Amino acid sequence: MERTSQLEELESLTAASVEGMKRGGLKPIDWEVYIDSSTNELWVNVWFENGPTLYERRKVALAMLVTDIRKKATTLSGYVNMQFENEVGDNGIAIWWW
Repeated sequence: MERTSQLEELESLTAASVEGMKRGGLKPIDWEVYIDSSTNELWVNVWFENGPTLYERRKVALAMLVTDIRKKATTLSGYVNMQFENEVGDNGIAIWWW
């Protein structure tokens, strides 16, 4: 049950953060929040439009998302793992909790 409330909270926080990214010109194109069925880890992925500033936009977006979660989350721990394109292999960022 705890994971379900964490998932719901993370979906809400991610949606708000992605809207902020759009207003800030970071060009997110899609996102998802899910629980990995094999590891029970909670994941967020956000993908971005290709372009000349993709690397910088991802770095700023990652900082925005993590800051939003750390400030506003009530059911999630403050510690998160973070990756972005060079490590995950696409135009996105990813964060997850154990």
